[in-house]
Amino acid sequence: MKIFKKNLYVACLVLALTIAVSITHVNGAPSSKMTIQEKAIAAITEVIGLDMTKYKTELTSNVADQPEIYGGLTREEVTYTIEATGSKAQIGCTFINKTLTSCYMYPIEGSLLYTQQLSADMLSATKSLLQRYQAYVGTTYLQEARSILETVTEIKQTNVTMGNMKLQIIESDNLVDIIWWQTVNGVDFPLGLSVEFVNGELKGFSDFSSFYRIGSAVVNISREEAIRITREQAKDYTTLEVPTGNGDYTEVTLNLTDEHMIVELQVANREPLTLYPLWYVRLYADKAYGGTDGFQAGIWADTGEIAYAQLTGHHGVVPDENSSNQSPTPSQNSSNQSLALYLFAGTAATVIVATALLLLKKRSK
Repeated sequence: MKIFKKNLYVACLVLALTIAVSITHVNGAPSSKMTIQEKAIAAITEVIGLDMTKYKTELTSNVADQPEIYGGLTREEVTYTIEATGSKAQIGCTFINKTLTSCYMYPIEGSLLYTQQLSADMLSATKSLLQRYQAYVGTTYLQEARSILETVTEIKQTNVTMGNMKLQIIESDNLVDIIWWQTVNGVDFPLGLSVEFVNGELKGFSDFSSFYRIGSAVVNISREEAIRITREQAKDYTTLEVPTGNGDYTEVTLNLTDEHMIVELQVANREPLTLYPLWYVRLYADKAYGGTDGFQAGIWADTGEIAYAQLTGHHGVVPDENSSNQSPTPSQNSSNQSLALYLFAGTAATVIVATALLLLKKRSK
């Protein structure tokens, strides 16, 4: 069996993601003559709002690499340990091509010390953060992000749309993510901007909007056609070997049903930093076959080509003639988020969830 495969880099990340969708972002406030370490301290002070005059600061790490998903651009992660009387934390900032893309805090002891006391209300705290961040980078799209945030009256699970921008608030246990999207031709592309709270406390933010672009927003493949392509592809995977329990294996036929499936229109990177619409289709079997519970595939919605295809579950053994065709997917055993797809890569995570998440997220947590 031959499967058309391409490298799939998925977002959101998100964690992420994360991601500029036809929006120009010039990170102009910090001087280009500043070192990355100096830029990190400036971001912690001016955007996060910590009172660094009260802290003893120790550089814990400063690591640079050139991930393939960023097209060879240099990513640099700077981590500091800060300590004052009754307060200790680690703070990590990530820069891509010398531009700030994320900043996350990891408290170790006590409460963080801010220049101005951070509001206990997450909505107010987010508004203040965006105001400081806009002053820091001087970009106009943040005003749109702030405007749509003004339409929200409380932090709860919600989706709000204003023009081509969408605001999504996700609550999961003790985690709250506030995520901005750009809608083009009915397809939601992660903007790359997100703010995260844990237990009601600000965790940090990500903004990858200056690095990602839309390769296509055209959807030529319908939902039904994506399902048909996936079912056709699954035929090459229906015969597999499962353990018998005595050290041997037996050949079985995987029975994929019509009763339950997941079909989502997402976006993903077909080449570095460039997003395209992608159908994620997951088919379920009538039962578990040695741990294998179904089949999933990603179908590029603009071309109909297969991005990836593989069995789902654990412990199943695929016959040799098919095993070479297995390729990693953005969500092996979940409803596939982006970003989580996203994404999107940084120093920590933005949980981009159950709708088309591919956005980039927790990079060095």
